[in-house]
Amino acid sequence: RQLKQLLLEQIDNGKLKGGDRLPTESELCSIYHVGRNTVRTAINELVQEGFLIKKQGKGTFVHMQKIGENITSNLSFSAVCLSNGVVPSNRLVTVALHPASPIDLAALHMAPGSRIMYLARILSADGVPVIYDRLYIHEKYSSLISEPLDNISFYSLLTQKFHITPTRSKKTIELARANEEEAHLLNIKKDDPVLLMNEIVYDENNDPVHRTKQIILGDRFKYEI
Repeated sequence: RQLKQLLLEQIDNGKLKGGDRLPTESELCSIYHVGRNTVRTAINELVQEGFLIKKQGKGTFVHMQKIGENITSNLSFSAVCLSNGVVPSNRLVTVALHPASPIDLAALHMAPGSRIMYLARILSADGVPVIYDRLYIHEKYSSLISEPLDNISFYSLLTQKFHITPTRSKKTIELARANEEEAHLLNIKKDDPVLLMNEIVYDENNDPVHRTKQIILGDRFKYEI
């Protein structure tokens, strides 16, 4: 009980953070001067209660709190993180102007020959990658390509520059497996299970703003109904 309480206190005060690896059983025995059975019992109880997670061949880790978002909301990632008490950040992977694909033309109601602004980012919570975010943005907002786009809220920038607010969206969410690029950017293994979300976002006038393809780590993010 004492060892379990000590570990809980370290998790509560942030000395042990989500994703941190615990010392091995032998190391814990040495640190706290207790037997292996004591260590094993304390660890197993904390695993059963959801504070720790065991990963085969890797060790025991502090369970990361999942970020929760209502599936019907249209909040930015930054707003979702702040509502969950975590610090949002993002890293720009690439930004470019491309000819709009047939999918873009249909989703964003654009004429043949139009271009889209393509924006790819890694969205992180408390410095930990959570989402590989790819936006295909209507060409009327393509002037944003000249703005600083690293570590900013894209929706805040839209509101600031164009005075629009994303208000609703159509979403599909399904299970998928990470390809090599996605796995590398999210620090996971190729073919690891992920959530794939495709979304079309509309403004207050019901005009499409962008479509999105997101690869989401299900052990770090959840949708609520």
